[in-house]
Amino acid sequence: MSEKIRICPCCGSTHVQVIKNVRKKSSGPINYRCSSKDCGYYGSVCVEIDSEDVEHFQSAIKQASIQ
Repeated sequence: MSEKIRICPCCGSTHVQVIKNVRKKSSGPINYRCSSKDCGYYGSVCVEIDSEDVEHFQSAIKQASIQ
């Protein structure tokens, strides 16, 4: 079984940080931040895919952004 990788839903970068809400004692919402220079995505949605599918997902995002 392959490893799961988090990917930015906007740019396809694998440089995604998990930002937890530390002010609440409960598990609270989890947000994600893309640390790619050109993106800066911040939100509650993050794509998690098998490591073998990363290149395919990234090329699909690039094609969608061109159209």
